[in-house]
Amino acid sequence: MKNVHYPKVAPFGYYVYVFVIDGVPRYIGKGKRDRYCEHVRVVRRGTGKSMWYTFLRKSLSEGREIVVKILADGLTSEQAKNVEIDLIAQHGRRAIGGGTLMNISAGGDGIDSEVAKEIHSRPGMKEKIGRAISAAAARPEVKQLRIRSLKQAYANPEVIRRVSDAVRNALQNPEVKERHSTGVHNSWAKPGEREKRIEAILQANQNPEVRARHVAANRKTHADPTVQAKRAAVFADPLFRERHAAATKSAMASPEIKEKVAAGLLKAWSHPELRKKAKDSASVRFSVQAERDRVATKTKLAAASRKAYCAEKGITNPGKGYCHIDREDFKRWLVGKKK
Repeated sequence: MKNVHYPKVAPFGYYVYVFVIDGVPRYIGKGKRDRYCEHVRVVRRGTGKSMWYTFLRKSLSEGREIVVKILADGLTSEQAKNVEIDLIAQHGRRAIGGGTLMNISAGGDGIDSEVAKEIHSRPGMKEKIGRAISAAAARPEVKQLRIRSLKQAYANPEVIRRVSDAVRNALQNPEVKERHSTGVHNSWAKPGEREKRIEAILQANQNPEVRARHVAANRKTHADPTVQAKRAAVFADPLFRERHAAATKSAMASPEIKEKVAAGLLKAWSHPELRKKAKDSASVRFSVQAERDRVATKTKLAAASRKAYCAEKGITNPGKGYCHIDREDFKRWLVGKKK
């Protein structure tokens, strides 16, 4: 960057440096090799979130004159620490209400935790930091960097296993589970968030590799007896069944969704392997006498209900399979009878 002036001669050994912006010392640090260059690189990557990096980012964008000076070099690590601490103390830190430096710590190794706590306890500071992080994360280059890093990390099966174990263990805590559930619910409740996420999922599923992984993961999950038992327990709740039915009905009221579902079913059933699996599954199910009796009873009850409906409504020609009757009206009639 044109407005950043680095030392013409590289420092030797450990050294202490200062960032002077528009003639005012703003940051003092210590390091080795090209440590003083790292600050601008961090800003370019969009990963710096501290008060100093926010100030540096703003200064760079506004074209302020930035000069990096080496205050002392040829030092040992311990000497560099001591010099850094002394110089920071001389110039003072804005974080504690005095001086010009943007340093959070008092220098040396580690972070001055008391100062960090004091800053975070200020009214509105957490929200301000949250907004800054959100703004940075929304930048395309930061998104790309994050995606690239995640892909690289998750390419390692060991990382996936460790993350999964950590999440699973964390969710064993009822308080954590409740907070997680509330957070997810609130996130999806934001205006436009649901549509945005669904769009992202649909877009991701356009990739055959992603789709294949998604299908494989679903199959593995649903084949787990523990998951099956949990699912059965959830669906045993009448309130959940009612909500689920209402949500399904609401979704299927959309002609577009109905068309997509129909197209998906036709495509699925055109697959010989799927048809064979369904047939085998039905054969296994109907090999049990109790299941055959249940289906037969259900069929008889359905036929009797349709017959009673036609008699009450005066329908003399319901058609083969009662195809001429108004299904929605029949459902309402059936619900009324059950009540």
